[in-house]
Amino acid sequence: TPGPPINFVFEDIRKTSVLCKWEPPLDDGGSEIINYTLEKKDKTKPDSEWIVVTSTLRHCKYSVTKLIEGKEYLFRVRAENRFGPGPPCVSKPLVATLKLLSAVKITVCL
Repeated sequence: TPGPPINFVFEDIRKTSVLCKWEPPLDDGGSEIINYTLEKKDKTKPDSEWIVVTSTLRHCKYSVTKLIEGKEYLFRVRAENRFGPGPPCVSKPLVATLKLLSAVKITVCL
């Protein structure tokens, strides 16, 4: 399976949406990356489950909508090849709010 995606960043942070971007894994696991799965989680609830935002991504970016203003979220993305999904790259917490920043690089890939 592939390694985790790298350089996960948030761009265009708004009250109810954010653009998530990342780069392909350094190691594709010996097979072409065919898909990415992006998930989100409510950080304020420790026992909350990861919710799939999309599981049919061919590109390394996705605009997440329907966020709740002021809520703190975690995101994670996994790359998948024909052998299956690899480990996730997990973001640092993001609070949905209007920010005047063009790009915020906040990444933790485990």
